[in-house]
Amino acid sequence: MPASRHPLLRPKWETANCQGQAKQAASPLLAVLIGALFWLWMLIEAATQEKKDSDKIVWVLIILFTSFIGALLYCFYRLPRHREEEYLARIRRRYSR
Repeated sequence: MPASRHPLLRPKWETANCQGQAKQAASPLLAVLIGALFWLWMLIEAATQEKKDSDKIVWVLIILFTSFIGALLYCFYRLPRHREEEYLARIRRRYSR
């Protein structure tokens, strides 16, 4: 191995360039990982939080077939309604006693 190619004998500008390339390669991977985790989270939410079986099947299929866009739709369209329904149910229980 020539001395100029040894990692410890490389000029600093070559080492910095290699580290920059590693960071550039890691950012798309991180974005894909975060998107996949978000998709999985919404899929689990749809499968466990929907009350009606027909709604559950429809939302799970939407999230499965449209991937990240379906997960975003579920997140912005359906999750706020779940929270509102839970809030109203708590109020009804509190004042029905």
